[in-house]
Amino acid sequence: MINTLTECQKKLLNDFLSSPLCMESYENLASKITINEILEALLVTKNQDDISVIIEVVKRLATFGVIDDIIIDNEKSIEILRKGSASQDTNIRLLIAYIIYSISNNTKTCKKLCENGLYLLIGTLIKDKDISIGESASKSLKQIASSFPEYVYNDKLLNIIKSDFSSLKDEARLRILDSYVSIGSISEELFENCQKKSSIYSLVLKEYFTDDILLKLVSIKLLEDMGEYKWGIEFIVSNSTPELLIKDLIDPMFDDDIKISITYLISRMINNHPEMSSNVLNMLNKSFINIFKEFMLSFSQNNNLNKTICAINSWGLFTTKYSSFQSLISEWEGSIQKMLDYLTNSNSDISLASLNSWVVLFESSEIKDIINNLKTSFNFKQLIENKLIPIILTDIISKPFPENRTLIYRLLTLMIPHFSSISSSLCSSNKLRDLILNFNSDSNKELLYIKYDMVKQMMKYDKDTVKSLSNEHFYNSMEEYVSFGPFYRSSSAEMKVKDAAI
Repeated sequence: MINTLTECQKKLLNDFLSSPLCMESYENLASKITINEILEALLVTKNQDDISVIIEVVKRLATFGVIDDIIIDNEKSIEILRKGSASQDTNIRLLIAYIIYSISNNTKTCKKLCENGLYLLIGTLIKDKDISIGESASKSLKQIASSFPEYVYNDKLLNIIKSDFSSLKDEARLRILDSYVSIGSISEELFENCQKKSSIYSLVLKEYFTDDILLKLVSIKLLEDMGEYKWGIEFIVSNSTPELLIKDLIDPMFDDDIKISITYLISRMINNHPEMSSNVLNMLNKSFINIFKEFMLSFSQNNNLNKTICAINSWGLFTTKYSSFQSLISEWEGSIQKMLDYLTNSNSDISLASLNSWVVLFESSEIKDIINNLKTSFNFKQLIENKLIPIILTDIISKPFPENRTLIYRLLTLMIPHFSSISSSLCSSNKLRDLILNFNSDSNKELLYIKYDMVKQMMKYDKDTVKSLSNEHFYNSMEEYVSFGPFYRSSSAEMKVKDAAI
């Protein structure tokens, strides 16, 4: 065993660090000193310069991909890692966390990491007072969850993690919970197993629903992230009440950021449980709808972008079901006009968010009922016909950016089955006809697929309209387009482009 590095060994390690990272430099190092000897020296030497050199060497070996297989199959190396994870030296613990993450990054070595129990070190490292060590362990845990999920809810690991959970610093507790919130998004089954074995998601709610204002401020993100997947929001709905969140929403102690998070979270709850919408909107003297209005108007009145983006996105979440959309419109009918106004806003973030929420509306499984039966003081279907469609068709020319056209093509594709006027307008305008057949108009691959879907919808629902309102060549080209697929190029359109260039 090496107790301290000799001058010769120091030179060997420094030469390796200064040489190109290649098989020759690795073989030269390995012929004179083994990985185990390097790791052993790391644990016994007290010289900080030596420790720094060894750490850099091991990291370099891990980057080169030669260390994982050697360590994971060697009992001595495994024991060294176990001892290193309990070292008083932060740099050594950080290196151990780095090695474990490197091993977990490969499916083959990750499996061995789990089978030989080395993954249990994550339970200790994830609680480390050093942020970098804890975050590295968190990433390793997520890697294991994606490949071998049964190990993240293993009793041994959970016992280590929860052994002193309540006495951990806030930062460490939140790191652990954040890791499991992320892991829970992988599948509903994994979420349920983690909750069944550890009540880990109950702890997430406990962290937020506390009297500690500062803890609320940092833990709201956990609820927000958990609300991003269906079974996560279901858990929140089943184990808390919107009223508790609304109380926080109107609490003057909370800043805009937490209010934005709560507003969006409640909207996610309504999105999953539209039957709650009327009750939520009338809770605590209609506090939610008042905040919603304030947020929606905030950009116009106070130039507050984040609040308005939140309201726009929340509006989209309400529109996915007839009952929740009707509840919202009954409280504030003017939100529809505001959403139309924001489509033409000069701020691209506002206009794109608004466009996306209109897409969300038309993606609703109840869109037909919404279009025809939404109770408003005006004809909702006619409003779409007279205002929304003209805005969209103007923007498809005036905003030729991929992020705009992706949403516009998607929206038109969804609207065509309900509004034949769209196909009529697309066929009646020379600019729009050229846009459809001009292969240079859209080069983004994803965009071409979405545009192709729109063309298919036109020919499926409005074939006769396309034929009657355009010339024979355009109609034939559209038929060819449908037949050939998204990368179709009209020969005449190609000639037209060439002529324009000349």
